[in-house]
Amino acid sequence: MIIRDRTGAVMHQAIGSAILEANSDARLTTLALREGIEPLATFGDYSPAEAEHAKQTLADLGDVEFDDADFEPHWHEPASCINAIDGLIGLGRKASRLLSSDVRSELACLRATLEEASQRSCDFYLVDVEPGEEIDFAGSPLQKGAE
Repeated sequence: MIIRDRTGAVMHQAIGSAILEANSDARLTTLALREGIEPLATFGDYSPAEAEHAKQTLADLGDVEFDDADFEPHWHEPASCINAIDGLIGLGRKASRLLSSDVRSELACLRATLEEASQRSCDFYLVDVEPGEEIDFAGSPLQKGAE
């Protein structure tokens, strides 16, 4: 998770991979859409390595126009993602197969971090860092409780 504060300073908070694994076949996204909940994938964006790979792929195709700005992160307000998490957890038995204890634990961590980001007037986006990619593009780790 990448967080940007009011001054533009960027920080990060590692969440884990269980949520991504639970959505590897888009079942979590499909369930959210079916239930009228904003999918967590909405809040995700490219890491720098992913963006460069995508741009290179499009350039290799040759006939696809794109702008580098298309690959800039889209920042989100924490409240909408908190609502999505609450909606997923609120599904109870409907989602029990997809929301393992690891996924629920990560959702709780993500929600707590979003609450703190909201209290600090920060915005955020979610990112899946590529294997071998350093997270240093996202500043220092979030210092919880700091202003």
